[in-house]
Amino acid sequence: MSLSWKTQFAACATLAFVWMGASVGTSPAAALSPSDGTYAFTVMRAGQKSGDSTVTVKRAGATVAVHEVETFGGTADTVDETLDLGNLAPQGYVSSFPLSAEVRVTAHLAFYSGGARQTVDGTSGATDFRLESGTTRVIAIDGAMMTGFLFLPAQVKALSLNSFTVLSPSRADTYKCRVDASANPSRPAGVPAADVSLTVDGPSPGGNVHFVEWFDPQTMVVDEVDVPANQVTITRTRK
Repeated sequence: MSLSWKTQFAACATLAFVWMGASVGTSPAAALSPSDGTYAFTVMRAGQKSGDSTVTVKRAGATVAVHEVETFGGTADTVDETLDLGNLAPQGYVSSFPLSAEVRVTAHLAFYSGGARQTVDGTSGATDFRLESGTTRVIAIDGAMMTGFLFLPAQVKALSLNSFTVLSPSRADTYKCRVDASANPSRPAGVPAADVSLTVDGPSPGGNVHFVEWFDPQTMVVDEVDVPANQVTITRTRK
């Protein structure tokens, strides 16, 4: 028995709807990370205030855009980083900082599977930074700039990182770092009771890299970063 044209049309429409829903109706889930908004931080060194940082987070399409302005003694450093919305892998990173009172440097990082490539405005050529042995991801963390620190706990979770390559654009250098899952640092005064810690260690030419981040596991927002060797503490201004 043949189907009526109405029945055939309904069946085709249903199949088309199902196909469209399967192909374009779904998108990769966004990784849990700090929500859109503005975050303010204070940088302390040896107990004295040395700078302020303002970080703005905004999602657009399949990316997360991070913009930071950090001031030290009247000079301003800026960072703009783009992350993949799904797994928070870095896609691009632009930093601008004063080399002297007259000279300002703007460096651009483009990430690829084996590392990252850096170009600097006003110069020719490019510098390739390869992954450190035993790592599969490059994460940009530069001095006391909060951009790298703010998203690191979320990246460690989203990318299942045990070890990773840290790239410092201002130093033009890389370091192999690891997450110390067995660490049990003392909770600093003022850190919310619900916060958990992330401890990172690794060697560098200037000495061992070691820092602790305290963050809310529900929102992945970082409340404090401690770098004991440099006597640096970065705290979030909470209203």
